[in-house]
Amino acid sequence: MVRLVLAACAFFAFIVGAKADEATDLLYFCGDLISGRHYAGLGWRHAFSGLDADGFIVSLEGGAPAWRQVFAAGQAGWRFAGPGFAATFMAGAAADPRVRPLASADFWYEPTPFLMTQGFVEMAPDWVSWRAAAGWRPNAQWPWLGPEAAGSAGFPRVGAHATGVRLAQGVEARVSTGLSWRDGRRAGPYVEISAWRRF
Repeated sequence: MVRLVLAACAFFAFIVGAKADEATDLLYFCGDLISGRHYAGLGWRHAFSGLDADGFIVSLEGGAPAWRQVFAAGQAGWRFAGPGFAATFMAGAAADPRVRPLASADFWYEPTPFLMTQGFVEMAPDWVSWRAAAGWRPNAQWPWLGPEAAGSAGFPRVGAHATGVRLAQGVEARVSTGLSWRDGRRAGPYVEISAWRRF
């Protein structure tokens, strides 16, 4: 929990001074509080042609999982983007501390200003993390609200999310909560908090 709070403070201290006019970079914080495990991480993505255009993209992430001393990852790939749509495919390596190959795919589809779907999968030789979500909002000032299902290193979960919660300094956030379990263990609650800023 202490690492989670420190990571969040460092993230927000850094992005307050970041320039928000250009949409080529994305800084993000993610924190999971799950029964039996937790994770806190910071990441950065740079899209050379812009986050809203097709082009080459790189990503760096570092974190502190409960079950390992450290996690670090670097990936590169291609982003396809257009109005209401983005798909990013990347590959690289992760270290925890042993180095291994890593690949990911991320999809966002917004068929109308009031509906969204999102999918994400990240794979290494010994684990897979994924998330699928759908959302609805009554107008553009509201966050998307809806169901989600996910799995992370053998911990599946189902719940609900609020995505696109607007905070200060151009920061947006997602809050998810629900039920997580693992074979042979009792189910318990989870909370996931993500925050990001484009600049």
